[in-house]
Amino acid sequence: CGWYTVFEDDHGGGSRSSFAAEHPEYLQMDRNGVKMPNVVDFFFEGVREYKHKIIDEIVTFGLDGLLLDYARHNAVPSGDATSGIHRLGYNPEIVAAFKEKTGKDAFKIDPADEEWLKFKAEPHTRFITEVRRKLKKVNQDSELALMLWPVDYFTWAAIDVPGLTEKGHIDMLTGMSVRYTF
Repeated sequence: CGWYTVFEDDHGGGSRSSFAAEHPEYLQMDRNGVKMPNVVDFFFEGVREYKHKIIDEIVTFGLDGLLLDYARHNAVPSGDATSGIHRLGYNPEIVAAFKEKTGKDAFKIDPADEEWLKFKAEPHTRFITEVRRKLKKVNQDSELALMLWPVDYFTWAAIDVPGLTEKGHIDMLTGMSVRYTF
């Protein structure tokens, strides 16, 4: 089974990857306009293409399974400390795309707005679905697992775990727990 830390290129060190250094425009941004160090947002096609290149290399090893580690986030919690609601995804391009799709201004709605969270979850849903497809091409019996914090991951990180599980894209969930910033 392979293990891939989706948000980190250095697995826990908080170091800036060459990709993040070359593409600061892809860094996740909070509501106050603060960019998260070294954490890229899956909304951007360039990010998904980069991550898929890594997955393409991983699947060449003919693994029986792959663990996508969504728990590690370069020590930058994706959920707000008080509310537990996803606090990222406020890059101008993301806000503009949401407004174009829904007519809503992300800055004028509750951060827990279900339509806003679903919008932000869609790139992860697509990525995980595509990873599943790639694994199955190489090994029909391969399994896909997600490592997550033991919280409501839809609101905490804008990832639709129940939807992915119901559609059979995920075979196993594993929780991770350590003392974290929040």
